[in-house]
Amino acid sequence: MSFFKIALCLALAETSLAVSHDDLYKALDTNRRIWIVLRDYHRYTEGQEHSCIHAEKTLLTDTNYEFNQYYKVGNTRYLEHLYGTLQRENPVLTVSKTKGGPGIEYTLKYWNEEQHCAYLTFTDPGDRQSKCELHLWEENIPTSTELYPCEDQYEKFCGSNKHNVFKSSCLE
Repeated sequence: MSFFKIALCLALAETSLAVSHDDLYKALDTNRRIWIVLRDYHRYTEGQEHSCIHAEKTLLTDTNYEFNQYYKVGNTRYLEHLYGTLQRENPVLTVSKTKGGPGIEYTLKYWNEEQHCAYLTFTDPGDRQSKCELHLWEENIPTSTELYPCEDQYEKFCGSNKHNVFKSSCLE
């Protein structure tokens, strides 16, 4: 009997951690910038790593998300306007460079509504490997060198490879 209770408690705990389409919508629903602060991979252009990566929403509906994604390579800032489609049944956002075009599926693994932080994963089309990122609303970025909100969950969702792509100078 006690084994059954333990199994039931574990099942309920796992269910309570499940994320939904509504959680994905909430994670995207801000008029402020959403920053990628940590990720488990590097991205380079001409030998220089991308940094200061953030999104600014231009449109959000129940099924569509449009945003400008900014990033820096060295001292040069780049902008891409991207299109997203939210699945109704799952916490999945398909991001493409053209409206309705083929894209990359990002799956929300975790959302903390109080700390406004989220873990998203995707399969890189280049090397077909799973990648993981910690996204954070700008107002929740710490002002000191303390841990990011939700960083204590990093290994659970992303493993041990941790690359910080955010610096305080990104906010300037």
